[in-house]
Amino acid sequence: MSRHVHHRPTLMLIAASACWGVGTVISKYALATVEPFFLLSIQLLTSTVFLATVIRVRRVRITWTPELRGLGALGVLNPGLAYALGLLGLSSINASTSVLIWAAEPVLIVLLAWLVLREHIPIALGVPLALAVTGV
Repeated sequence: MSRHVHHRPTLMLIAASACWGVGTVISKYALATVEPFFLLSIQLLTSTVFLATVIRVRRVRITWTPELRGLGALGVLNPGLAYALGLLGLSSINASTSVLIWAAEPVLIVLLAWLVLREHIPIALGVPLALAVTGV
């Protein structure tokens, strides 16, 4: 495999982080003129149109099985409720504080996976998590 293939997932995650950061700053700016739930509606509608376009262009067929409907229901939690609460909070605090709070998200996900799913947390992951908690 070429080196390019090995770096692609990392580059995509870095790009996603950049999008998240830019999105947070722009959302904070937008909240000065629009209500949080209106902004959330615009963001979700735009994302849905974008994804529908990608699905159509790539000619992906979707069969609405009970499993897929169940997965779709997760959208109520994330992005639905999570983003709604995030925008409500962002409307009251500065973007820097918001980002620090969101930085705790990965740590909480790992802890929930450990508690709920009984996933093992290896030392190689535990040490960076401890450092992340300290950093936040």
